Amino acid sequence: QPPVPVDAWEGVLSANKSHAFCPQRDVFGDDSKVFGDEDCLFLNVYTPKTATFEPLLLPVIVYIHGGGFTSDSANPELYGPDILLDKDLVLVTINYRLGALGFLSLEDDVLPGNNGLKDQNLALKWVKSNINRFGGNPNKITIFGNSAGGASVYYHILSPASKGKSRNS
Repeated sequence: QPPVPVDAWEGVLSANKSHAFCPQRDVFGDDSKVFGDEDCLFLNVYTPKTATFEPLLLPVIVYIHGGGFTSDSANPELYGPDILLDKDLVLVTINYRLGALGFLSLEDDVLPGNNGLKDQNLALKWVKSNINRFGGNPNKITIFGNSAGGASVYYHILSPASKGKSRNS
């Protein structure tokens, strides 16, 4: 199924724990072992301690992880913000479905494919709509990634569905 936006919540959302990896094979151990959880779509927003709000909104960078579209995660244990948060910017890392759950296509209406890219697109839409609440400038969003994440950036540059969600790539 395509991703759906998260329901709004009241008050403060406690978001200080790591989330589940999307289902994937253990490429660093027993390759036949699968771990993760299908409830894995999330994003991390990291702001410097000095993040301010309008009119001094900071540039935003969105990192899309690599892993050959079959492994990896946006969890801070893998891609933490430490090296970037001494800069004046807001960092966002996103999770997306991998492997068959993210990219299998039967070329029909039941399983048209590319749910992983649709997950990324919905995350970019959320960032564009909400990043100002975290001190980020929605008009200064740059997306980048490594490996499959870099390929994803290229797909978003080409996709009409991603138009207007970032300024730079």
